[in-house]
Amino acid sequence: MPPLREYDPSQVSVNINGALITNFNTVRISRDEDSFIPSVSTSGHQAHAKNANKGGNITLVLPQTSLDNNVLGAFDLAGTTLTVSIIDRSSTTVGLIAQMSAAHIMKAADAELGKDGNSDKEWSVIGDMPIYLPNGN
Repeated sequence: MPPLREYDPSQVSVNINGALITNFNTVRISRDEDSFIPSVSTSGHQAHAKNANKGGNITLVLPQTSLDNNVLGAFDLAGTTLTVSIIDRSSTTVGLIAQMSAAHIMKAADAELGKDGNSDKEWSVIGDMPIYLPNGN
């Protein structure tokens, strides 16, 4: 029987310019473009060109009541250049999932204010992401 694998979201940390973002619902990480660009000639010859674009996007989904919204808002207001690291300590492989440099908040969270107060805030960060290892547990 294969060993049981576990994922613990409390072991995921997001560090932005030294500020530890701890109160989040979801972190989505993606590259801007595919790693390889296929090309097929009229005779059917195939080639794959390695894409040098290492740009990426990190979307942080935070609860309305998270004080981390204030941290991200201050970075956005100041136009701060960011360094971002995402680490999963519950991973059985490499703990570092993504590292982004020369990053900026591309889009501040939309404001949705209602009687329930449970609206999520989505923050989008773009930048150069030389390290992206979407490993499993």
